[in-house]
Amino acid sequence: MKKRCVILHQQVSDQAAADEQDVLLQAAFIAEALKELQYETQTLALGLNLEEAEKNLKALNPGVVFNLVESVHEEGQWIYFATALLEKLNLPYTGCPHESVFLTSNKLAAKKFMKALNIPTPPWQGLRAEDENRIQPDRKAIIKAVWEHAS
Repeated sequence: MKKRCVILHQQVSDQAAADEQDVLLQAAFIAEALKELQYETQTLALGLNLEEAEKNLKALNPGVVFNLVESVHEEGQWIYFATALLEKLNLPYTGCPHESVFLTSNKLAAKKFMKALNIPTPPWQGLRAEDENRIQPDRKAIIKAVWEHAS
């Protein structure tokens, strides 16, 4: 019996920027590597229709899922939908477990969690668009989106 792996990634539109389309290149590269290891591979794009994704995953019946999902419906804040679905279906998958993805996908929540556990983390300040005038120009700061890009 051949080993079966589904390579799960976010849906990517034809008009998506090159950095978004890169996941398709990653999926193709992983598929080739897995084929050399005697895996039967299938790629599957994950969007907001989780019922459809569940149906497709059940039909494909993979032994393992290679999780490349970085966003859902172009929103990084929904990255944990993939791991939640995979755990609901009791499918083994690559990457961090659902709790880790959920707890770390929001940078401010992750920092609060680390601080509560006495894990050293640089100081931070959450800003909303209306707080923009509170940024002090003479103070060095790194400004990041709360939900997007791990850096």
